Amino acid sequence: MANQNLAEQLKKLKQQLAIWQQELTNYKQWAIANDGVISKTEQYEIDRRASEVDKINARIFQIEKAKGINQEAAPTEVQQSGKNTVNTSRKISGTVGQGGANIAADVTLVQTLLNKFGYRLTTDGDCGKKSIAAIMDFQSKKAGFSKPDGLISPDGKTWKILSGSGAAEQPQTTPTTTTEQPVSKLSGSVGEGGKNVAADVMLVKKLLNKVIAAGLTETDVNVGPKTVAAIKKFQTDKLGAAKVSGLIEVDSESWKVLNGGTAAPVTEQPAATVTPNAVLSAQVGLGKANKPGDVAAIQQLLNTHGYKFAVDGVFNNALSDAIKKFQKEKVGSSSPDGVVDPGGKTWKTLKGETVPSENTTPAGPLNKPNWISIAEGEIGQKEKAGSEHNPKIVEYHSTTGKSKDDETAWCSSFVNWVMNKAGQGGTNSAMAVSWAKWGKKVTKPAYGCIAVIDWDGPGPGWKGHVGFVVGMKGSSILLLGGNQSNAVNISSFGTSKVIAYIYPSNFEIPENFYTFGEASGDFGDDTDIGNTR
Repeated sequence: MANQNLAEQLKKLKQQLAIWQQELTNYKQWAIANDGVISKTEQYEIDRRASEVDKINARIFQIEKAKGINQEAAPTEVQQSGKNTVNTSRKISGTVGQGGANIAADVTLVQTLLNKFGYRLTTDGDCGKKSIAAIMDFQSKKAGFSKPDGLISPDGKTWKILSGSGAAEQPQTTPTTTTEQPVSKLSGSVGEGGKNVAADVMLVKKLLNKVIAAGLTETDVNVGPKTVAAIKKFQTDKLGAAKVSGLIEVDSESWKVLNGGTAAPVTEQPAATVTPNAVLSAQVGLGKANKPGDVAAIQQLLNTHGYKFAVDGVFNNALSDAIKKFQKEKVGSSSPDGVVDPGGKTWKTLKGETVPSENTTPAGPLNKPNWISIAEGEIGQKEKAGSEHNPKIVEYHSTTGKSKDDETAWCSSFVNWVMNKAGQGGTNSAMAVSWAKWGKKVTKPAYGCIAVIDWDGPGPGWKGHVGFVVGMKGSSILLLGGNQSNAVNISSFGTSKVIAYIYPSNFEIPENFYTFGEASGDFGDDTDIGNTR
């Protein structure tokens, strides 16, 4: 009878374990998708979930021990005085780290020992990128490795030092010099679309911090939007706008300059071969008309702002990138689209005419709801670079949880803050898709309604965005929202991923809210997931 009860307990515990392990995995994926970095708040939530996994594992171990089941392969967690601990006196049975066997019990033991040296790893038995980065950092700082490999062997030097069974070997004595030695060569590409090997990523982040003070976490082996943005900024500042790719490749000019070299000299551009038009006859940009005289006009005008293009009337990616850079830096567009419209803001700014620096707010009805007026008052709030955080964004977060930074995804926090200020309440959730179950739905866009976007598509998902509909441009909706290119602004969105249009349950919708005039202003191309995380 006792064995039967133990078997039943074991079955239930393993079911609970599967649920918590999935919860831990899902939350990790959600946290890292925000910006490629796990914040302190997110790490706390990960640790809390990992603690539940540890507790269940420890109880399973106790039951299996009582039944004489699989003791050699059992987890190392044991229950002592009501507190979960790890048996750190045993030896790992196989390799742990990059390319290792990574038996869960061995990984948990290594994670626990690394934490004793000041690392903050979740002891979940999963040897992910963060654990490998910690091993490599330990090998470099504690074991004296000049080229850490991120792998711990049962009888190897790293294990002996980590477990305390052997002292760190002293590095060979070399003459002291004040000249910094060249950094080792990359093994693969780093950045947007790159191979992103862990050691390469950490090296590039270290150099970016040195060269442009990028403020990146050097032990984080993930390549997120902030890392890509830092690479592009480096390429813009050090190589020129025409060479911005967001990717650093082996033997490329980007790598040579980042590693202490100098950029290739800019060659003189050939003389003009096409007569620039005084007035644009059609749009210039990717996929647009790009008539030679119009393109030549853009090239000539960009050159008056410090660019160096051949005035040849040929449109290419370098010209598109330069237009986007100009729109962002000179026009004030939060989502530059690289398109110059005849008589538009970009065209006027190129010619030196005075135009507003912010995108035009679409004209709304005179009877606009109070929450839109509140939201409009927040336009321009944006994240701060580096370790500082915008206190206003932290205030938005106060409506949905305990986040104290401006890096955790905050679009839903912004909408919650606005609706609470308007006296309508909210979902109190930082998940954008939570708004799909709030208030009452309408079947099409209407002024002032809340649009809920699910980037995952139909069905359950956590990659979402939410904002207020304030206009239409073509078939796209214009959303006034937060965390849109890291700021509160008005941006264009396609409607294919919209899963709901929502109003407060008590709001009577005026008929004129369903009618939109064509909005004028630079709102960029339709925003994608990368500009809302």
